[in-house]
Amino acid sequence: MQKRARAGGEKGRNGEWYEGGKFLPGTEQPKRAPQRSRSTGRVLVAPGQLEAAPQGMRSIFARINIFCGINPDGTVFIGKRFTENHPAVQEYSNGLDELQDLARRFNAGERWIGA
Repeated sequence: MQKRARAGGEKGRNGEWYEGGKFLPGTEQPKRAPQRSRSTGRVLVAPGQLEAAPQGMRSIFARINIFCGINPDGTVFIGKRFTENHPAVQEYSNGLDELQDLARRFNAGERWIGA
C-alpha cells in the first residue's frame, strides 16, 4: 500500500522532500529525471545512417525501407512478395512502380525527395 506525505510535507526514504499529500517513495533510490524527448530531427537516409532533413525534403530510404531488402553492396531492392495487390503497397504508396522508381533513385545515389 502506498503512503502519502503528511500535511505540511515530510522527507521520504530517499532523503528528498515531498509536499503534503504526495506519494512517498517505497525505495531509497533518488527520483528519476524527467524523460527527455528522443526526437533529434534526424531521419534514416541509408541503413544505419541518420541525417537532418533539408527543408521540404523527405528521405527516400525512410519511405521504402519497409518494402526493400538490402544487398551486400548497399543497394536496395523491392521484395518479391510485394506485388501491386499487396495491402501494404496499396496503403503506403502510389503503387509498385513508385516504389521501384524510388529504389532505382536510391541506388543511383539520391537520398532525398520533395515532400
